[in-house]
Amino acid sequence: MDEPERAASAPEDTPESAAAPAAPQSRGVKSQIIAWARRVVVLAVVVYAAYQLVEQWHEVSKTLLALPPLTLVLSFVALFVGIFLGPVVWQTMLSDLGAPVKMRVARANRIIGVAISADEIARIFTRLGLAFEHKVGDDGDTFSVKPPSYRFDIEIEEDLIEEVARIYGFERIPARPPVAKSEMRATHETKRSIHAIRHALAARDYAETVNFSFVDEEWERDFAGNDKPVRLLNPIASQMSV
Repeated sequence: MDEPERAASAPEDTPESAAAPAAPQSRGVKSQIIAWARRVVVLAVVVYAAYQLVEQWHEVSKTLLALPPLTLVLSFVALFVGIFLGPVVWQTMLSDLGAPVKMRVARANRIIGVAISADEIARIFTRLGLAFEHKVGDDGDTFSVKPPSYRFDIEIEEDLIEEVARIYGFERIPARPPVAKSEMRATHETKRSIHAIRHALAARDYAETVNFSFVDEEWERDFAGNDKPVRLLNPIASQMSV
């Protein structure tokens, strides 16, 4: 890589980039707080359920003794299996949601219009909390990103490119208007364009009308003289059947 390209791909020394290394640590503290909050909620629910069970133990025991022994045993087995296996099953199902999305660095640079290095893209995905795998193959640098369950908006490659451009900063993307060759085409003096005809008709107080594609069968018979119109198999209304 040449020196100008290396200098262009290096991240700018901005407050945002300087605060980037502290992002994983802050996310770790936040995840720990959420985990402890969940434990407190579960403990509160268990304590409340135990309190209600002790308060109404007489009625609960009377109801349990009225059940057949086999039904009682199977009920407790099903209860404990659901308590212990339920979270595991849900965690497995949620972890499988969201297929990995592949993003090519070359395509991202072509769409964004700025040469963003693979290392900077990896830092962007890390800041977003996206699990990814970086590979170098025939298509160049590619990222295989597995979006979390709450990022349902990441489904295709363009979604990842949009995230890269958003975190990279739209203000850092230069405005480069497209450049195309202009060619003057020859016009025939004996012909008029459709726009000139429209302007001429509008200047004479004519108005363009758009007729319905489907009309009533009686209208077709009375105004068009068509006794055998083509009928629709599934008309949306009776007056639009032909």
